[in-house]
Amino acid sequence: MSREPNVATRDQQQTDQLQQPQSKGELVAAGSMKLRLPYPQSLEEYAGIDKRMWQVLIDAVWPAAQTVEAVCLAIQYCKNRNLDPVKKMVHIVPVWSKTGGPEGKGGLIETIWPAIAEIRTTAARTGSYAGKDAAVFGPDITKMFKEIDTRNDAVKDSLEVTFPEWCQVTVYRMVQGQRCAFVGPKVYWLEAYASKSNFSEVPNSMWADRKSGQLEKCAEAGALRAAFPEELGNEYAAEEMYGRKVDYAPPPPVSTNEITPPRPKKSEFERAEKKTEPAKQTPAAESHTTKKDAAPAKPQGDPRPEPPVEGVVEDPKPKPVSEPVDAEEVEEAVSEPVEPEPEEDPAADIIQELLVGACEHVDTLTRINDISDYRVEIAKQLPNDLASGWNQYCYQRQRNIAASATSGRKKSS
Repeated sequence: MSREPNVATRDQQQTDQLQQPQSKGELVAAGSMKLRLPYPQSLEEYAGIDKRMWQVLIDAVWPAAQTVEAVCLAIQYCKNRNLDPVKKMVHIVPVWSKTGGPEGKGGLIETIWPAIAEIRTTAARTGSYAGKDAAVFGPDITKMFKEIDTRNDAVKDSLEVTFPEWCQVTVYRMVQGQRCAFVGPKVYWLEAYASKSNFSEVPNSMWADRKSGQLEKCAEAGALRAAFPEELGNEYAAEEMYGRKVDYAPPPPVSTNEITPPRPKKSEFERAEKKTEPAKQTPAAESHTTKKDAAPAKPQGDPRPEPPVEGVVEDPKPKPVSEPVDAEEVEEAVSEPVEPEPEEDPAADIIQELLVGACEHVDTLTRINDISDYRVEIAKQLPNDLASGWNQYCYQRQRNIAASATSGRKKSS
């Protein structure tokens, strides 16, 4: 008859199995783990994340993250939005910046963007989200994408892709007890897809393999922003930001000197008042002036000459001058016209720099929606006489983008 091993022997065998290396890894203590990114000690006290949780985040949730700062920023985003980072509600998206890279001459920087799941969660938390319709797709288009080496104009890579031209999603929201439809914008594939790099037009593996799925996520995000603007605002999804470029320059250094506001322009009424200001009389002269001889007070600021007083005859002879006047000095003063000093306007230079930088930024934008949002933002900072010209400049840029997109679709068809 076989005998069963006692409890102590069975526990010792299980302990020996745990200490032996496994085929897919080894059970080790938290203090001896080899982490891909260094663990910030302050996370355990601030967010309750220990080393094992940190390893899950950098290896399973955000395996492509390259910096500790990006992971910490994603954790802070989830903490502020009351989200579970393990559910992958937030993505770390590398975007191209002309000020990025190790030397600041252009390169990829890591940014934090919500996933489509986080946008859906935010809409559902309002309690008024009432579902959506099936996505509507446009006709299929086949296009050959090429990656060209700019040094010798040689084709390094090419890929032929068949994709839907556009996608549109309709979502529903309960408004005052009524189920209302919010039709999202038409999102075009050529405007939304992400390329392999900043120097290639070939779609990346995600957009090349899931042509309709990625486009549908972008269209749904646009529809949810239209239905829940107070919750989502202008927050883009990570699926919309893959392959994007950040072309704005870093802000100028902050000056410690305070900017004095421009002096208000003076009206013609105030200027005339200064020109016609009467000369001050001495106390001795005031004593000889009686109430009967005093001239009636004229309105303040009236440029017209003061009328003569009734009953007083003006002496045509000039009054003697106490000090002699040099004729040559009088001729020089009359012959040389005195030019008024221009009024200083420190805000004019600031507005000019703002307009120049804004126009350069608009020229680099490739999406009509981005130009529209940026146009409204800058127009709020301009006076009325400059805002109309700025709006016209942005509208012209939008027409150019729309014309180029139309010509591209005609060529591909």
